[in-house]
Order: sequence, then structure tokens, then C-alpha cells
Amino acid sequence: METLLPYALLCLTSIFTLANPLGTMPVFLTMTQGMSEEQRQSIVKRATITALIILYNFAGVWAMARVLLP
Repeated sequence: METLLPYALLCLTSIFTLANPLGTMPVFLTMTQGMSEEQRQSIVKRATITALIILYNFAGVWAMARVLLP
């Protein structure tokens, strides 16, 4: 159990580094230039939900592999 926390932190920092939210923010703002605030919020919500679904799928596959293949 004591190795779970360092592993979780490593995974979290890796995902944050790969997603690079600070680097993608200017791209998002440029691509949504001219859109209303409501449209931008809709795009952000849809992208967040999509990313969470993908993350949960990968986490589920990892968890099942850990359970079924010890």
C-alpha cells in the first residue's frame, strides 16, 4: 500500500505534463476567438467530459490487469 501513493503521484504528474494545460491555453483561445463565452464554456465542458471518459477507461483496464494478472 505504501508504494501506491508514489505511483499515483507519478501518474498524476505524468498526465499533467502530457496534457500541458498552460501550453494549450493560448491554442484554445486562438481557436475559439470570436466565439461567445457560452460557446467556449460548452467546448470546455465537452472536452473535459471526453478526457475523463478516456481516463476512466484506461484506469479500468489498468485495474482489471492488476486484478486478473497478479
